[in-house]
Amino acid sequence: MALTDITIETYREQFEGKDDTVLIDVREPEEYEEVRLPNTVHIPLGEVQARIDEIPQDKQVVLVCRSGGRSAMAGDFLVASGYDNVHNLLEGTLGWVRRDLPTEQG
Repeated sequence: MALTDITIETYREQFEGKDDTVLIDVREPEEYEEVRLPNTVHIPLGEVQARIDEIPQDKQVVLVCRSGGRSAMAGDFLVASGYDNVHNLLEGTLGWVRRDLPTEQG
């Protein structure tokens, strides 16, 4: 299974608020504190490998970063590690904020 890219609209329609979905923000702590999507779990990209046990294999995993690059790297790692339910949120936090969607702050 390969990493699936999804749009913000697809995320909001199919995944947001669902019990079987976890949204993981892989940005650095200072970025995460500044602004983040609601209901995220924070695992910086550099910690994904060490904290892989915190990422459920029985849920849809949606990864987000600033614009989609780091989340794609994290997603590729998870897929290579045997995950088959991994999605990369295209446009990331920047796209979310551009659409004026709800956010949380530190």
